[in-house]
Amino acid sequence: MKTSLQSKIKMSQKGQALGGLSNAAIAVILLVLVVTVGATVLQTVRGTQTAGNADFNITNDGLNSLGTFSDFFSVIVVVVVFAVIIGLFAFLTLRGQGGSGSL
Repeated sequence: MKTSLQSKIKMSQKGQALGGLSNAAIAVILLVLVVTVGATVLQTVRGTQTAGNADFNITNDGLNSLGTFSDFFSVIVVVVVFAVIIGLFAFLTLRGQGGSGSL
């Protein structure tokens, strides 16, 4: 029973390290695109409002918040890259131990 469960776990992990790379890259690209489009929309909306108005202040705060969030993109990318490297290391370790190392 235990061997069957272990083989199922190994089969479910098959190719996760390399498959995670494309998923992580797509997620980061989508995140950048959403923030970029959001900032563009807020910039356009702010351009049509009067300075000092409550609507202008809210739009300006949203634009500043997106700017602050975009400052963390480099940290997010580094974390994703490290996660992929750890996944690849785990993949190679399993393969070296005779586990399911085939893609």
